[in-house]
Amino acid sequence: MYPTLNFDELYASARSGCVLLERASVGRVWMQGRDRLDLLHRMSTNDMTGMALNTVRQTVLTNHLGRIVDCVEVLNLPDGALLLTSPDQSGAVRAWLARHVFFQDDVQLRDTTAEMANCCCWVPVPTRSRSCYSPEPLCRVCSKWCKSARYLWRTWTQAAGVVSNSSGR
Repeated sequence: MYPTLNFDELYASARSGCVLLERASVGRVWMQGRDRLDLLHRMSTNDMTGMALNTVRQTVLTNHLGRIVDCVEVLNLPDGALLLTSPDQSGAVRAWLARHVFFQDDVQLRDTTAEMANCCCWVPVPTRSRSCYSPEPLCRVCSKWCKSARYLWRTWTQAAGVVSNSSGR
């Protein structure tokens, strides 16, 4: 269990060390298959086809009339892509994307909101804040500030059973 901090302690910690904030309301959809980025490219406003591994890109999912379905962040990993949706929208986004998977597409979608945690790591300037999507940025930024960062990432990803390469290097 995490310790309970009052506001003054939290503020002091944020100014002098590392603060890990859980983003429980953010939805999470896990995509697998060789055509996952192609599907996102067809259904969104951003170019997703040339997305490098271990990078994050924001995009807007739109319907056939150009109306916004949701704004998502996409993390492209070697074994899949993680979509961070608006609060409470993961089920709707997963279902909407599933309706647009063609029979020849190699795409699997799973709502992992209940299985996977999402945190944001805040550290003092000049190091700046970063969202903790993979062990690499999390450990480089937070390990000198927060000794438990690697352990937390490994625990969350292993508990979710989603990211297979979560060695926590």
